[in-house]
Amino acid sequence: MSRRYPVPGALRRVARERSRLAAVVLIGVVALAGSGIQAGAAAVLRTTLDENWRGAYDILVTPSDAAGALGDRLPPNSLLSSTTGLTVEDLAAMRAVSGVEIAAPIGEMIAPGLKFSQPHVAIPREAVAAEENPQAYRVAIEYSTNDGLGERLISTDSMDIVIDESAEVANAPCTPSDGQFDDYSYTAAEYPDLAAGLCRDYFTNGPGVYSGGENNMTFYDATASALEFAVYNSPQSATRITLIDPVAEQALLGTEGDFLDPLVAFAATMPVTTAAMEQWAAGDDGPFGDAFRRDRALNAAMVDGQGYDDAALADLRRLYADNGSDYDEFILAQVADQTFTPLIVSAAPTANLSIKVSVESFGDTSIARPKDSFPAPELPASMATGEAGTTLGTTVADISGSLNPFLQDATANIAWPGTDLAVSSEISSYASLSFSSLSQTEQGTYQVDDGVTSLSPSGYRDPKVIPFEPGKGIHLAGDGTGLGFETAYTDARPLSMQQGVQAVPVGLLPDVAISPSDDELHYVPLGAYGTVGSTVAGGEYDGAELQPAVSGLGLVSSRTAAIASITGAEAWGGKAQISAVRVRVGGIFAYDAAAQQRVVDVARQFEELGFQSTIVAGSSPVETTVRVDGYAFGTTDPAGKQRVGTLGNVTQNWSELGAAARAELAISSGTLAILFIALASTVVLLGAVEIAGLQGRRAQSIVMREIGFTRTRISRWIGAEQLPGLVVVLVVGAIAVVLSGASRFSLVAVAILVAATGVTSAFAVIAGSRPEAVRRMGPGRSRRTGARSTAAFGVRQSFVHRLTSATHVLSILIVSLSAVGLVSAVTQSRSQAGESLLAGFLNDQQLVPQLALGGAGLGAGLVLARLGRRRDLALRSTQWATLRAAGWTTRNIALAQRTEGLTVVVPALVLAGLCTWAGVAMLGLESGAALLATSGIAGATASVIIYSARTARTTSPTRPAQTAVRPEGRTP
Repeated sequence: MSRRYPVPGALRRVARERSRLAAVVLIGVVALAGSGIQAGAAAVLRTTLDENWRGAYDILVTPSDAAGALGDRLPPNSLLSSTTGLTVEDLAAMRAVSGVEIAAPIGEMIAPGLKFSQPHVAIPREAVAAEENPQAYRVAIEYSTNDGLGERLISTDSMDIVIDESAEVANAPCTPSDGQFDDYSYTAAEYPDLAAGLCRDYFTNGPGVYSGGENNMTFYDATASALEFAVYNSPQSATRITLIDPVAEQALLGTEGDFLDPLVAFAATMPVTTAAMEQWAAGDDGPFGDAFRRDRALNAAMVDGQGYDDAALADLRRLYADNGSDYDEFILAQVADQTFTPLIVSAAPTANLSIKVSVESFGDTSIARPKDSFPAPELPASMATGEAGTTLGTTVADISGSLNPFLQDATANIAWPGTDLAVSSEISSYASLSFSSLSQTEQGTYQVDDGVTSLSPSGYRDPKVIPFEPGKGIHLAGDGTGLGFETAYTDARPLSMQQGVQAVPVGLLPDVAISPSDDELHYVPLGAYGTVGSTVAGGEYDGAELQPAVSGLGLVSSRTAAIASITGAEAWGGKAQISAVRVRVGGIFAYDAAAQQRVVDVARQFEELGFQSTIVAGSSPVETTVRVDGYAFGTTDPAGKQRVGTLGNVTQNWSELGAAARAELAISSGTLAILFIALASTVVLLGAVEIAGLQGRRAQSIVMREIGFTRTRISRWIGAEQLPGLVVVLVVGAIAVVLSGASRFSLVAVAILVAATGVTSAFAVIAGSRPEAVRRMGPGRSRRTGARSTAAFGVRQSFVHRLTSATHVLSILIVSLSAVGLVSAVTQSRSQAGESLLAGFLNDQQLVPQLALGGAGLGAGLVLARLGRRRDLALRSTQWATLRAAGWTTRNIALAQRTEGLTVVVPALVLAGLCTWAGVAMLGLESGAALLATSGIAGATASVIIYSARTARTTSPTRPAQTAVRPEGRTP
């Protein structure tokens, strides 16, 4: 050969062989992109877990008898599910455990009737014509609530009232009599001014409202602009109070716990006495300090007898002195020795409550004013016989605020029908916040039977009945068919307590504290800081969001109204009511194996102390379906009975334990599986490209053997073409390893790539260097029958070029199964990650990288398959040129190629479908139909892409192309 035109080198030959070059480049791109995407996704996953794997605390410590997790899910009531509780000594032992940074105790009490509340109806003086004659009315009252399923009646009642707007009537003076004041008896003769003062107070006449007979009457000054009367038998509040250690709680909440500052200030002065409260009030210029000072003044006025004149007070002091006591010291003692409970209170209603007041008029009546006795109304005869009066109208009002004793408008005021609602603001009242009875709540427990989680009632509660006897718990009935009864899913055991303890609001509980965002990925139940939402799933009430119960013990209990210090337990009988302790472990800064082991070690120490410890670090909210039994459905029929039965399924937010680890493992494994699928499909398709080029290499080997090349030299020749590809793969692999931080996965992936490329190169060298066997020449007649149509010719081509057809079948099969594997890996990864919010967030976050990873592999595979087709067309270019020379048109050739393609594609799609079906059956995969559809769509797409390649218009053999003239007119 001429030195001017030597044999082209390996690099030039690789450059000329575009299919091989493109295949090598594609593999490098997939490896590089895959490693980069996987490394980036892993870094984002790690950062997200670092930020979201820990909630406010790491371990929930409860007594050994507490209801723990159900499987891998922790019910939201687990903080209050013990019947024994924990002591102050238990808390001290937990805080002494090595590694504990914060140990925040929590408990809960329910205080029925903390503030006796009655709705009041305001009557403008001009609304009724009662100046000349008293007027009689019948008032019908309905109380109702809404449990989320619709309105339901609590109670119905009626009362007779008489309104008298006449001027003050002077009764005959009452006769002072002997009596008793406190523990001391007196006579009218010895203490005349005291006896007269008490007599004057006792009998009063004037404008007023008489309700329910002589014992219920309210009198007003003649100048009053409005009268009023109280509506009896109203539902009373059942105030839920959460007990905490304010110092530990504030440390647990961080900056969000600033609202606890007022309780922290009292932490060192438990129990809180009058002196401590007065010192606090003196330095508090806000609304809570003002309210305390006002209430103290009103209380002192009621205690020290300011309603008496000077003469009566002089007799009182003399009465006490005659009995060896001092009246003024006695009064001071009444207000000096009180015990107080400072509270952080909520300004939100605790439950829904409405009232409907309907009024009928019965006209004129009269009032009997007997000497030395109470005035009493004389009702019209028609009222006694039950006849209907003249309807005046109806007032409907939302009095939900009356269920929160800490609201300024806790006494619900209602306007007389047909009058301006603004008149109700003229009514004022005072009621002290005094604990009369207390119960400790014990949340009901869930049962699991045959995989179904259910909740049964503890009993049924009438919200109108409030126990006021100390030491008596909240009574639960066994039947819930009575009007207004609510199902109790929470027990309440009575607590002994010191009497006379006063509740004093000292701070405000922010809305965010009682209604946190439970869509936080790492949210764990804190107790007071969130209610258990329940949404009906399916059935008649599908989608209904259940509302808090008036009784405070329902499926959705009344909202927390106050937070108190657990260290002030002396005021409730000297025992700390600790239900659980939330522990935060110190020295943890990231989501890694060392941090997880540290949490486990601390939890183990709690177990060794005899407590039950549940690791909540790494948990996340998850929607859980619970079947609710024994639900008392409300009614709007006053004479009807309530139905009791199964409510059905409701969804609640529980905590999935170990959600972070589960999601990390599933998503990481899914991402790796997708990358391996992409790499494997690309490598196998590279092999398909090599197989497709085998025929050309063998033809080349024949020529080289004919000009004297040995087989070894042919092998070296072909191997030299493979070497640049191996170098490219090695370089790209090294870059991929560096980008991924030399992770174990990247090392394995690069090793597989290098090995696969080496194997395909070795195959190309060995198989390509073997020339095709020369057919034996001799007499004989061909047994082949020529095709009788263009389509038949195309079918025959698929059998004549068996290696090419098999290569295309393999390409379609690989793309189809790779797509199935990609979809299956993504769905399995999402399924195995769990249903928690954290898993959902991570799945969505990683979906794009996973799809990009799988898409890169599939895209590269499709390109390789198309390159294989183009290479085959190029090798058969002489065939198409010959057909054109024989008179075939472009349409004929296209039809033959399409027919050949269909002959290959249809069996390939069927084979891909069968392989997918077999894989689904063997592996027990879900969504088999979707995977079969994926297989068909991917296979069809690959077929279209592969067979859309067409041979270029070639020159006819009968028309030789012009030979390009080389420089100096020389030809090789």
